[in-house]
Amino acid sequence: MAQNKEQKSKEVTPNDWRQRILNKLNNNDDLEKEDYYLIQDIYGNLFQELMAILNQYDPIGLYIPELYITNEYNLEVSTIIVQLGDAKNEDDVINLVYKEFKRWFASHNTERDYKIYTEMAKAIYKWKVEKFVEPQ
Repeated sequence: MAQNKEQKSKEVTPNDWRQRILNKLNNNDDLEKEDYYLIQDIYGNLFQELMAILNQYDPIGLYIPELYITNEYNLEVSTIIVQLGDAKNEDDVINLVYKEFKRWFASHNTERDYKIYTEMAKAIYKWKVEKFVEPQ
């Protein structure tokens, strides 16, 4: 019985795990493959809903449903969704989305396309207010 209590106290909660991922992102460390899988598992439907928003705006031109290419923004959704809980307002979401697309597409002219990122971030913020709940 004591062993079960000890095991439970050592379990990592989604919040502990989220903090570990945020630390990696803040230090510009690479996430590992299992980090991405864990993000998808923990956020579940929220991950898919955010993916749908990115696919709708498709700022880089990666979404090609006719060829069943619908998950090309997995990395961006992963790094955005773990930070989304800290975004307090629309401007925070705009800055977050822009920062993450610059991280992943440094060679792409994100400056030129700032308008599409702003529109997409506003849609993400609206979704955040209406549906997003940080996993506990």
